[in-house]
Amino acid sequence: LNEYSKDEDLGNRTYNHYLQAIDSLCNWCVLTRRLAANPLLGMEKLNEATDVRRKRRALLPNEFAMLLESARSSGVDIQCYDGETRARIYFLSYMTGLRRKELASLTPNSFRLDDNPPNLTVEAACSKHRREDTLPVHPKLVEKLRDWLKGHSDDEVLFPKLARRRTWLMVKKDLERVGIPYITTDGVADFHAAGRHTHITELMRSGASVTEAMELARHSDVKMTMRYVHIGINDQARALVGLPVPEEPESKEEPGPSAAKAS
Repeated sequence: LNEYSKDEDLGNRTYNHYLQAIDSLCNWCVLTRRLAANPLLGMEKLNEATDVRRKRRALLPNEFAMLLESARSSGVDIQCYDGETRARIYFLSYMTGLRRKELASLTPNSFRLDDNPPNLTVEAACSKHRREDTLPVHPKLVEKLRDWLKGHSDDEVLFPKLARRRTWLMVKKDLERVGIPYITTDGVADFHAAGRHTHITELMRSGASVTEAMELARHSDVKMTMRYVHIGINDQARALVGLPVPEEPESKEEPGPSAAKAS
């Protein structure tokens, strides 16, 4: 694995994925008595934070609004989707935090808009952790979905072939059309960043607890959730304003030597 990592210039994250896969195979071999013990037991993973190959950034609310308007008013198709369809994909990604493959699996049957609260279900086969997930749906998204789902059969995929499309290219072109750089010193604003990263960041900015954000993101580890939260110096300054300032008791001045002499 070390030799392959050097030959292919693998990042630490990719290295860890390979290590996890091999470790799982060894555990299976032990379970089925093909091996007496797991030879990789205790092998440490690499620190992913020290080797970030694709740094992402969340969009600001005004930037995301401009992205939607850019798509709708573009008048061009990108990756076989017209502007209105791209805007719907972006909006749905941001409002739900779903990944591209999960968005690609959605049909009208995925939604229960009349339940309390309204919710959507991601099938286990399409979820990253292979588990069926049920998520609440934002009231504003419910309003739009009632209109968007009209004319679709119950099991008809809303965005055909989305999982195979170069969604990063869609976002890049729609951002650049309104003068928003795709790559800055803060990172790249690809499809995953513009949707899922922005979703989780804005959850935290809106006052959601870390636990609530972790559950909505469907992460098993809060450390993973915090990788998606992009809090800058302006956010820190706003938080600092709310810090209570302790009131100091008024000090009673005692007369100094000069005052005593004068009296």
